[in-house]
Amino acid sequence: MTVFNIQVYPGVHRPGSPYEVQWCNPAGLPFLGAGAQGAVFQLSTTTCVKVYANEFDTQQEADSLLRASSASFVPQVYEVGQNYIIMEFIQGQGIKAFLSVQQSFPSFLAKGLLTILYEMKRVGFTRIDTALRHVYVTPEEQIKVIDHVNSYRTVQPYPARMLSSLANIGYLAPFIHYVKREDPAIYTEWNQASIIP
Repeated sequence: MTVFNIQVYPGVHRPGSPYEVQWCNPAGLPFLGAGAQGAVFQLSTTTCVKVYANEFDTQQEADSLLRASSASFVPQVYEVGQNYIIMEFIQGQGIKAFLSVQQSFPSFLAKGLLTILYEMKRVGFTRIDTALRHVYVTPEEQIKVIDHVNSYRTVQPYPARMLSSLANIGYLAPFIHYVKREDPAIYTEWNQASIIP
């Protein structure tokens, strides 16, 4: 399918590497990233477009973004087409890049991650989890999460992936310490579910 002269189509599964769609971008828009469902290109300093390989994923993500629009971590949607969504361009760094230059785990980040999990429940997500590669930190110290295709499709009541990713980069302990202090009930729930690595 084509939008803004961009074609996105299914990629090739390669052992040992994450699956990504393929794309052709004759418009020359700045490429921001790609995943299993689509590729993202910058339109302006405030907007970007995600172009999908199929219409079903487009509608799934549009539905998720619009249903969860009251949540502060969700990018704002400006336009939905047959195979694309124009949305807010998130200024900032991926959480891994952000943490790579920090001396410690900032308390605003711990608070932000926990708040995101509360917000996911509030807006009715069935996947109360996210991969860290989808988490961004803005210059204003806001936490934003991208890629919501499966937010109402996948059932995951606990942030197992998030906690595992934090463990992999050496920041699980300070986050868990924060959660245990600020919300002992949710810490106990995670502990009983055996999701803390």
